[in-house]
Amino acid sequence: MGRRLFSRDRTQVVLTQAGYELRAATQDAFGTLDRVVETATCQRTLRVSVGPYLSVAWLMPLLGKFEALDQGARIELVHQIGKPDFRDVDIAIWWTEPERAGAHARQLFSSTMVPVAKAHTQDVGAVWDQGLPPLHYRTRRNWSDWLSRAGGPEDFAKQGEVFEDPNIVLEAAALGRGIALGFAPFVQSHISSGRLQRISDVAVPSAANYFLIVSVDNDRQCADFTEWLYSKAMDMA
Repeated sequence: MGRRLFSRDRTQVVLTQAGYELRAATQDAFGTLDRVVETATCQRTLRVSVGPYLSVAWLMPLLGKFEALDQGARIELVHQIGKPDFRDVDIAIWWTEPERAGAHARQLFSSTMVPVAKAHTQDVGAVWDQGLPPLHYRTRRNWSDWLSRAGGPEDFAKQGEVFEDPNIVLEAAALGRGIALGFAPFVQSHISSGRLQRISDVAVPSAANYFLIVSVDNDRQCADFTEWLYSKAMDMA
């Protein structure tokens, strides 16, 4: 600059008059630059509540594609079974019945239940005559609904183990512990890989489905992400 900007003594450093004038002239410019840099480098994190099964079977493999489209957003998954805690998340994907989902929920998928068992299970007729017990996810109601539609014996649903995680239900079926009700279209990847096989043509609509709920109104990034999710769900139909 060719001028003294600071004056130093034994105890402190202070601006000279020229220094004060330069600071006044540049303060607004540097403030504007700071705000622009902060905006350009800021990455918004959207917290999404989702069950472990849907996360592994569908959502997690897709996240990189969305983050590549919107580089200002990062998705953080909160894995939860049951009713989401909306105080802690921006978006929730909840497996539940329509009456519990609420008026503001939108259905993301329509699921059907199909019986699946270990690959190469011998076909000996009806599902309930296979010599394998039913495997249940959280409730025996799903098997009761399926048997009612298929014309099977109601007592068959009273057999077998109950699990809290649908991934474990399918894993148990793949290990030969029984017959699981897989939820199409998600179970198709297990069938295609050869770990499970479908053992009946009867497909029954599920009483519960995946619903999407947004906890933050008028948020552009939430809206962009949810609309992207709907488009990907349509690809599964």
